[in-house]
Amino acid sequence: MWFTDRDYPKESKKRGEQGRVSLQLTVSKKGVPIACTITKSSGFEALDRKTCDLAVKRARFVIQLDLQGKPMEFRYPITTNWVLAG
Repeated sequence: MWFTDRDYPKESKKRGEQGRVSLQLTVSKKGVPIACTITKSSGFEALDRKTCDLAVKRARFVIQLDLQGKPMEFRYPITTNWVLAG
């Protein structure tokens, strides 16, 4: 699991910030994220930043091959919701 309740940014919890973050990971030829781009913000910088940081740190992918059978970079979209319990 890439995102858990324990990952909720403390400053966002204090301010009651919630939202949906959409992003796109650029994944290396080795199946590891090398870049993250927010494609739709939650409206809160801390939530957006935390989502990218965690996705880059935790995501791992099966290596993708091009038509010649060589490993290739690819992009992977992700959307997650940050919702406060209670």
